[in-house]
Amino acid sequence: MSFVYHKKRYHPVKLTTEYHSKDQSSNYDTILLPLDEAQTPACCCVRQRNSWLRQLRAGRPWVCDARTAALLAAFFTMVCSVFVASMYCCLLYQLSYVRKDLAELYYGVQISYLAVLSTQLSLFSLSVLLYTAVLQERIGWVGLWMVGVVALTPLEGVCTMYSNILRDHVNKKFDVQSKVEMGVFIIRLIANVLGVGGVFRFYRSLQSGQSYLPSDQFSL
Repeated sequence: MSFVYHKKRYHPVKLTTEYHSKDQSSNYDTILLPLDEAQTPACCCVRQRNSWLRQLRAGRPWVCDARTAALLAAFFTMVCSVFVASMYCCLLYQLSYVRKDLAELYYGVQISYLAVLSTQLSLFSLSVLLYTAVLQERIGWVGLWMVGVVALTPLEGVCTMYSNILRDHVNKKFDVQSKVEMGVFIIRLIANVLGVGGVFRFYRSLQSGQSYLPSDQFSL
């Protein structure tokens, strides 16, 4: 008789073996499963990270579990930070050629670009921290990422608007560059809201005591 140990409440379940004999009692092995996983089709152990399979069976394949959502948020934020930082590095290089046109507004636009660039570097560092926190289930680091994103995203929006207002004051129009900058920021703003929602789900699950790490098992 074999047992599977989990750090949860247990519920005995009988599973049929591949050999059948006249003695029906020998056709079953008794194992212990958690109460919330006793009715799942898995043979012995169902890990929380595979819950997206259950969502797929329920007809909702677009819904992922909290851990996957947090990892996607970390990866997306890192990629977007690298992209936006590269874009503003190019804008800073281009700004040096129009210094005479901007006159006294040049330093205001330059400071705005540098502020946006610093926010992207901070978001990249926080995303690396979040990725590590999700893998190691460090709830403090997860909360730090949420606070950082909520604080840095409005700062980036203010700096983007300020630089566009200064340039448009000189150009006397809302040019293509301003439209591209605001479009990228709005798309990232929507993605950040969804990302914070997914990370908050993971934060709440850790607060409730749920663990996504592989459970300890041994046989008797």
